[in-house]
Amino acid sequence: MITIPEAVISAWAERKGPVVLATVDSAGVPNAIYVTCVREYDGNSIVIADNYFNKTRANIQAGSSGSILFITNA
Repeated sequence: MITIPEAVISAWAERKGPVVLATVDSAGVPNAIYVTCVREYDGNSIVIADNYFNKTRANIQAGSSGSILFITNA
């Protein structure tokens, strides 16, 4: 399991607005979506609710990693 760096966990506490979740398909075509139902969990995980993320789910099931972008108040 990947460990989220402390700097990211600290920045998460200052997060504002939705986050962007990006994946790619098997051909390398990117897919990015806004996510509003997202929470930090257990100090080392970020949980995202799957609200009809058809392309995103398919990309992850095919082996794509995900990348999260968020904005902070700082």
